[in-house]
Amino acid sequence: TMKKIFPVIIILIIGLSGCRMGPNFVRPDYQSPEAFRFDTTTTDTIVNLKWWELFKDPVLDTLIKIALDENKDVLVAATRIEAARATVGYNKADMFPTINVAAGASRGNFSGAKFDNTSNNFYAYPELLWEIDFWGKFSRATDAARAELIASEYGLKTVQLSAVG
Repeated sequence: TMKKIFPVIIILIIGLSGCRMGPNFVRPDYQSPEAFRFDTTTTDTIVNLKWWELFKDPVLDTLIKIALDENKDVLVAATRIEAARATVGYNKADMFPTINVAAGASRGNFSGAKFDNTSNNFYAYPELLWEIDFWGKFSRATDAARAELIASEYGLKTVQLSAVG
């Protein structure tokens, strides 16, 4: 009996290990300097610096504002952020139960015989559907959607910097 159980256990272990959706993300340990060599301002200050305001030129301010408001690439990047935000919400919602209601009506001869009588058939029933996130399918999809959202936000900043430049 042990000879029969051992292969079943091995196949079961191999089969279950193949269902894993991937390891948990571990942020790499990286120590970056607060400022670059010969630089006294931090990186965050440089990225968020509105350099055109240093000139105190209303025409330049207006042109920059128009470029940011009307540039099609900026609008597409902003739309991608909204789409990524919606995807995060959809993926989060998949982890919870879904409640549906199915209803219908039909009229006809359902007996299969050649009788003149017709009958009415009405039905309505609730459904409760829930797929348990046993293998991490939904949590991994939500993590991926969050990463896509962050990438979209940085993509917008990149497009804005290019438009302003």
